[in-house]
Amino acid sequence: MNFKFKKKLGQHFLKDKEILRKIISIKNLKNRFVIEIGPGNGALTKYILKENPNKLVIIEKDITLKPYLMHIKDQSKNKIEIFFDDILNFKFKELKQSKIILLANLPYNIATTIIIKLIKEIKIFESIIVMVQKEVAERLCAEVSSSAYGRITVLLR
Repeated sequence: MNFKFKKKLGQHFLKDKEILRKIISIKNLKNRFVIEIGPGNGALTKYILKENPNKLVIIEKDITLKPYLMHIKDQSKNKIEIFFDDILNFKFKELKQSKIILLANLPYNIATTIIIKLIKEIKIFESIIVMVQKEVAERLCAEVSSSAYGRITVLLR
């Protein structure tokens, strides 16, 4: 399958197996309800499934990734539910779950916007584990009066 990255979607796929292992080792996923935003070609998805979650919901905007994700779903013994939707329009409450563990390698161009959306619905999440580019991470944990300090920093505090 040939895939062409879409710059307008800020796509970047994780390939580094060590980073993938580190992400899934942050939280015990066994028998848990897990959501993955932007699974791309499913690299992180496969690692999540190895941890044996009770259910994995994946939300992907790019419908051209459907063949990759359907292949993973077909091998997952009904543990995966796929939504081809824009995360900014997704209604987490419709899943009727609480204590959700969310994992994501966020698209660079809308990472902050997605984080703000997640903060607004924070009560349904047990954990939110996201990978973002360095500049976004610096804004997330910036100190008062630093040049990186801003709206997102205040919202997280």
